[in-house]
Amino acid sequence: MRVPVWLWPILAAVVLVTATVILIVNGDAGQPAVSAILQAQRDLATLQEVHLDVDPAALRAAEADLFAAHAAFNEQRYEVARDAAVRASQAAQELLAERRVAPPR
Repeated sequence: MRVPVWLWPILAAVVLVTATVILIVNGDAGQPAVSAILQAQRDLATLQEVHLDVDPAALRAAEADLFAAHAAFNEQRYEVARDAAVRASQAAQELLAERRVAPPR
């Protein structure tokens, strides 16, 4: 399942609102997770905006990691959220790098 590009800003807004509420209540324990999630969202949005022909399974895995990060963050499991977001970001960056070095067909 491909996530539409227009959905990423909405998801980012939801994370930011959730993060703001949690920061007010709990302090800044979730800040590294928020930063990692936002970076992963930017990386995946960049990948989808350029409409590159990438491995669909790898893209779905990166999107699944990002959704797992969102879910973990909402459950206040910040370390798990950060790790999942970092995996999503790294996967998206690797897919972009593979396409940039791949010879034109």
